[in-house]
Amino acid sequence: MTDLRTADFDYELPPELIAQTPIEPRDQARLLIVRRGSGAPSAGSFDFAQDRSGQGLEHRRFHELPELLRPGDLLVMNESRVIPARLLGRKEGPSTSSGQGGGAALEVLLLREREPGLWEALVRRARRLKVGDRIVFGLAPSRAMGAGWGEGETLTATLEDVLPSGARLLRFSDPTTWERLGQVPLPPYIRQPLADPERYQTVYARPKGSVAAPTAGLHFTPVLLERLRARGVELAFLTLHISWDTFRPVTEADPSRHKLMREWCYMPAATVERLRAARREGRRIVAVGTTACRALEWAAGGVLGARTPDGGKASKLGEPVEPRGAGLTSPAGGSGGVPQAQIHQGGWVGRTAFESTTPGPIEGWADLLILPGHRFKLVDALITNFHLPRSTLLMLVAAFAGGGGASAGGVGRAPVPNEALGAGPLAPISADIGRGRELILRAYQEAVRQRYRFYSFGDAMLIL
Repeated sequence: MTDLRTADFDYELPPELIAQTPIEPRDQARLLIVRRGSGAPSAGSFDFAQDRSGQGLEHRRFHELPELLRPGDLLVMNESRVIPARLLGRKEGPSTSSGQGGGAALEVLLLREREPGLWEALVRRARRLKVGDRIVFGLAPSRAMGAGWGEGETLTATLEDVLPSGARLLRFSDPTTWERLGQVPLPPYIRQPLADPERYQTVYARPKGSVAAPTAGLHFTPVLLERLRARGVELAFLTLHISWDTFRPVTEADPSRHKLMREWCYMPAATVERLRAARREGRRIVAVGTTACRALEWAAGGVLGARTPDGGKASKLGEPVEPRGAGLTSPAGGSGGVPQAQIHQGGWVGRTAFESTTPGPIEGWADLLILPGHRFKLVDALITNFHLPRSTLLMLVAAFAGGGGASAGGVGRAPVPNEALGAGPLAPISADIGRGRELILRAYQEAVRQRYRFYSFGDAMLIL
């Protein structure tokens, strides 16, 4: 057991503050600046709030981001693209061949492609299926399913297995038709249909593979990216294919017992080299979103410093670094969307990435759970949205706010008693762990007071 409690990351949110539609234009979202130290606000700030701990909170707009970053900062973004992973179909029955219905209506969420046409998936009403049953997609839509899907095509999937996690293993009759029949899966708290599916994609999204968007990146526009470059901010990209785990609540009382789903990560050689240069030159590394943050810390903790077995250094698990190709199969088509010929031919995940003069790309399954107390190795600043109560995302943000940034050390002050947005008094835990939780919950309290928009289509926060 740790001294962390999942209940200590709870807060109350008025339902009307859950954003149901994206803001237009993208970069007009509000941006709450949170400083882990007690420094003064940047020039030109407005609506400055000071909490009881002496931490400054500034209220800005996302399009002001170039003014808030420094020339030389390295901005790291997750360029994974959301796939149309939501499929609506029916259990095969007597009348499905006629295209007019048949068995029970079913909803399928694709999670991970093991091989072409073979998917791990969640199935709503799955108890109606047994191994060997088939689901038919593309029939005449019911009123509940809505119009505009199928376009006359049909597709079948056979249930091959029930996995220990509760997911189902489905084999599709065609490995690609699902992309034309599927819909972009929106989070369960978004009730309104999305008029333009591209608004749940970042403007720089490329490799397909996520079932949820890296939402901190939704605020960027092509013009804003150019303004950042003109400011002298360097951009780098990686791929972390986001699983549905991002919306799964933590049910364990001790969050350290929570098990994350593995997610495929690919970091190109150019990004590895830019990270090495930024760290070598003392420039800040700014993660755009919790997914980019986790990918960077996963790489730093067990991959970026890893040598091949002949170099003698072990991986983060205390085992030799695994050869690429030995169980590392990328979901949704290849290694993070990068052609196989471009993969590092040295054959080892993360081969001497910091030490080598010719570092290659990094790829593998990331499963790092970041909780308060984590010491960040690469990330110096974090851009993020506002997250669900009791979620691993909120805990990651609290961990970062606790002063554990790669170049920050700690803010060196004991926590101040506080109440967490209606969740009751905070538990008395260590100063190092409690500090970030208190700061973030105070920031959330201020965001609620100022009527910020929360969650995937909501506003953003910059933690410095």
